[in-house]
Amino acid sequence: MLANRNLGRAINTGLPYLRQNYLFTQVSENDVLDTFNYAIRYIYSIDDRSYQISTLLEWNATDSLEIFTLGLLNNGDTKSDFGRLIRSQLLVGTIYRM
Repeated sequence: MLANRNLGRAINTGLPYLRQNYLFTQVSENDVLDTFNYAIRYIYSIDDRSYQISTLLEWNATDSLEIFTLGLLNNGDTKSDFGRLIRSQLLVGTIYRM
């Protein structure tokens, strides 16, 4: 019963229903020069002409150290799918495996 209530809250977030028609494209490549991975994604909302561009860059500096960055750019007016979200963000981090 508790699981059903939590599932119901997850499904119904109270946010207005997002549009239905999108174009999506992705370019990615792994193990460039055996140390670098990248992915670039573009999502376009046909309904309101907003879009999102995201990039993921990963560099395996050593066998146990990975440095990564994630960038995100949303564009559109304040009532569009992507315009109502955060305009841009940049995240940089490291992963160390022991």
